Amino acid sequence: MHNPNFCQSIRAPGVLGHHSGCIKLVASLPYAAANPGGLMCKGWTRTLTRFANAGLMSRLTPILSTTNSDPKVMSEDFIRRLFADPEMLRMGHLQRPEDLNLGLGWLYYALGRIIRPKRAVVIGSLRGFAPSIIAKSLLDNVEGGEVLFVDPSYANDFWADAAQVDAHFGRLGTSNVRHYRHTTQEFVTTPAYQALADIGLLMVDGLHTAEQARFDYLAFLDKLSEDAVVLFHDSVRQKVSPIYGKDKPYTHTVCLFMERLKKIPGLELFTLPFDDGLTLVRGRPESLDEINRSFDAD
Repeated sequence: MHNPNFCQSIRAPGVLGHHSGCIKLVASLPYAAANPGGLMCKGWTRTLTRFANAGLMSRLTPILSTTNSDPKVMSEDFIRRLFADPEMLRMGHLQRPEDLNLGLGWLYYALGRIIRPKRAVVIGSLRGFAPSIIAKSLLDNVEGGEVLFVDPSYANDFWADAAQVDAHFGRLGTSNVRHYRHTTQEFVTTPAYQALADIGLLMVDGLHTAEQARFDYLAFLDKLSEDAVVLFHDSVRQKVSPIYGKDKPYTHTVCLFMERLKKIPGLELFTLPFDDGLTLVRGRPESLDEINRSFDAD
């Protein structure tokens, strides 16, 4: 049976606008909770309403009440440093340099400020767009926090030199990123993985196959905090990618895993179909049987 609180997607033009000293996407959340009739999706509206009733909207105050003169807020200076590298404008996060628009990055930052996790995990990134934004959000929280970034540097050798990696995140002001040059399959054998617990935010953005997305999800499922949110990037369509070389194209199939998760009781999904797409997943699957079923059977 379909989870009654499931929301596949919502199209809200204008939500991802210019930051103007705050985050319009974040600012839209309390409005949505107070005005549920303004949203098309009843399942997501119920989620926002429960969020508000639980008193969690107060967590938005540090973001909504500050200006760019306050160091504890996303600043234009940080965005300019980020966008100074043209590669930070790639990979389907809806970025736009003309108005310093982080696109989906606003959501990555907002979730870090709302959830306030002590640790987050990001799997895969071409230049560190998502890891650095999430790391910035944790630094801006009074609790602090760290980002564990797992990437084997298969797309290129950018993450191959540890000193260069540290310098890269240091220039961005996000030295709370800890990089592990591993695949997820390799990382789960390390002491760092064994010591992990209470992960509040997990982003899956590595090898974009249904099988690998499933492995990434299951590898960290038992290490997630109770209120954790999992983000799957490149989640809305199949497409061929040459990122590992023109002679090694492969097809993105994360969307097939999202279709699988929709059927799982205990999970709630929300998909933003912008650019390469992003799906948010929360909750705990009541059973792993459907998740572990072979994709060849579909």
